[in-house]
Amino acid sequence: MRVWLTLLIASTLMACASSPEQRRVLELKRSLARDGIERVDAGAGLAAMFKRNQDLLQAQRQLADLARDPDNEELTSVTVTGSRIASVSITNNQEAGVDEGGILKVSGNYLVVLRDGHLFVLSTLGPAGEELRVVDRLSFAELSGDGKEPIWFDELLATKSHLFVLGYDYESRRSDLRTFQLAADGRIVIGRRFAIQSQDYFSGDGYGARISGDRLLLQFSMSLSESGEQPRWPRWAAIEQGNPVWTPLVDLEQLYFPNFVIDEPTIHSFLSCDLGVLFAAGFDCETVAVVGNDTMQHYQTQNARYVALGHMDPAFLGDPDYADSGRPLDRNLEPPPPQTTLLRLPTRSSAVVGAKIIGSVRSGFDFHQSGDQLYVASDIRRSDSEVLLTEVANAAFSSSAPLVQPIARLNSVGYARRFGHNALWVAGKLGNSQPVIQVQPIDGSAAVVLTASMPTELLQPVGVQMIALGGDNQDPPGSGLDLYSSPPLARNIGQHRVPNSRLAESRSHGVNFAALPDQSTLFSWPVNVVGNDDWSDQPVDVQFIRIQGQQLIPLSAVSMGDGPPVVADEDNDWYGNTRVAYLGERIVILSGDLVKEVRYVDGQIREVRRADLVRRVSVRH
Repeated sequence: MRVWLTLLIASTLMACASSPEQRRVLELKRSLARDGIERVDAGAGLAAMFKRNQDLLQAQRQLADLARDPDNEELTSVTVTGSRIASVSITNNQEAGVDEGGILKVSGNYLVVLRDGHLFVLSTLGPAGEELRVVDRLSFAELSGDGKEPIWFDELLATKSHLFVLGYDYESRRSDLRTFQLAADGRIVIGRRFAIQSQDYFSGDGYGARISGDRLLLQFSMSLSESGEQPRWPRWAAIEQGNPVWTPLVDLEQLYFPNFVIDEPTIHSFLSCDLGVLFAAGFDCETVAVVGNDTMQHYQTQNARYVALGHMDPAFLGDPDYADSGRPLDRNLEPPPPQTTLLRLPTRSSAVVGAKIIGSVRSGFDFHQSGDQLYVASDIRRSDSEVLLTEVANAAFSSSAPLVQPIARLNSVGYARRFGHNALWVAGKLGNSQPVIQVQPIDGSAAVVLTASMPTELLQPVGVQMIALGGDNQDPPGSGLDLYSSPPLARNIGQHRVPNSRLAESRSHGVNFAALPDQSTLFSWPVNVVGNDDWSDQPVDVQFIRIQGQQLIPLSAVSMGDGPPVVADEDNDWYGNTRVAYLGERIVILSGDLVKEVRYVDGQIREVRRADLVRRVSVRH
C-alpha cells in the first residue's frame, strides 16, 4: 500500500526577482516540494528521497541567506495552496490491556524486580502459605563475565513465565533486549540476547517496550546520516558466541518518508514481535518505520499505534520571513504555528494512514481514544500560547484526509495535561494568578476553570474523577493532592496536604490505586521529606489516602528508609525507584533495596512482612 501526503504547491512571482540566483533557488524549492510521504520500495528510491530532502533543506538555508540580505527587497515567494496526507493493579499503565515496561512486575506467584542492573525474584506463596522471600537473583554485570556491564537496564516486562528486559549500551550505541524464563521454583533461566542499533529510548514519561496480547511492542529511533549514497541504517543481531551477524531492522517496503522539511532526519522504527517466537526461535518481528525529525511522540492502544511527527507549517515553506526552517528571521515576528502529522500504524498490518493537526504534541499523554474517535492535545508556544484540542475521527485517517481543525482552544500551555474519561485537563496558571486547572470537555463544549491548592506536577485519572498531585512553597513547604469531579459538574471536591514533603516522582508509574471491596479507592504516591537533598537514588516514603465517593480520608505513610544501605556506586534511578502493586488484599511496596507487604485493615495501613534485596549472586552459564 502507498500512503501519500499530497502537497500542492503553486509558485507566484511577485514582480521580478532581483537576481538569477534568487530565481534558481525558488525554482529548486518549487520542484522539490511534491508528494509528501510515500513508502520506499527500492534502494534507489530511498537514496533519491534523501537527496531530495537534502536539496530542499539546502534550498531552505539558501533562501534564509538571501532573505537576510537587505539588498534583496523583491524576493520571490513560494505559496502552498493546500496540503493533504495519505481488583489487581501492578503497573499504572496509560491504557488498559497495554502493559508498559517497568521495574516491578508479577509472574504467577512471583514478584520480579529490576533494580540497578539486577533482577530479583520474590516468592509470594510458599508451601506454608503467603510469604515474601527472595528466591533468586541475577547480576547483569557478573553475567557479562568480567564484572563490568556498560548497559543501563531500565524496563522489565513479564508474561506468564517469560521475562523481557530492555537496556541501553552507551558505549556501543545500541539497545539490548534480554529474554529469561522463570522455572517453577522461581529460578531465573537465561534465554536469548538481541542487540538493536539505535539511540537511547529513554523518555521522561514514555517507555520503549510494551506488551499487548501476545505481542511485544518495541520502539527504536536512529539519527540518519545523509552523507554519501548510503545513510546509516538500524540493524539487529543475536548476541551469541562468536561475531554477531547484523541484519537490517527495517524492510524498505515498510518505510515511509514524508516530504516536510526535515532538519535532523531520524528513522523511527515500530516493532511487533510474537512473544512465543521471540523467546523460542529468534528476532522475528514485524516492523514499520517512518522518517521524520528527531522529536517524535507515540501512543499505543490495544489495536493501533499513533505516531506524532512535528514540523513547520508547509504554508510558510518559501516565505522569506520564515526561511530559517520555520523560525522568523526578525525576532519581532511571531513564529508560525507548528503542525503535527499523525500516522496510525496498526499493530499487525502495514496499512499506514494519517492526518494533520495544528500545534505540537508533547507526550503520549496528549492522546486519548474513545470509540472510533481519537482526541489529541497540542500546543502553540509563543506570546499568546494556546493548548488545542482536536478530535480526529477514524474516517479522517485516510490517503486523502484534510488538515483537521481543533474543536477547542485554551489560553495556557500549562505545567501538565492529561485526558480523563470525558475531558482534557490542563494544569497551569492564567497570567500570574493562583494555580488553576482548566477542564475542556471532549465534546467541544465550554471549558471550566477550577482553582488548585498548589501547582500541579502530575495529573492522574481515577475512574471518573481526576487527581492533581503537586507541591507548594509555604512555610513549611508541602506536597499533596486535589480531587476533582468530571464534567458536566466539574469542581474541586477535596484537598489533602502533607507538610514537610515533596512529590518524589513525577513519572506516572510512581503512583497507583485500586478499588476496595466497598467500592472506595485506595490511592498511593511517593513522598520525600523536605531537607533530604540527596534523595534521587534513596528510598522514599509512600503516602496512602482513601477516596470514598467525594470524600478524601487520609491514611498513614509507610516509611521505606529502614531497609539495607543503598549501594553508592550503582546506576542512577532514571525510571524512579518506588512502586506500589496491589494484589487483591496484599499491597507490595518497592523503594530502593527494600520490599514491604502491607495491608489495609480497620482504616489503617499495617506492615505485614518485608524482604531486603541483597546483591549476592554468582556468574551464570
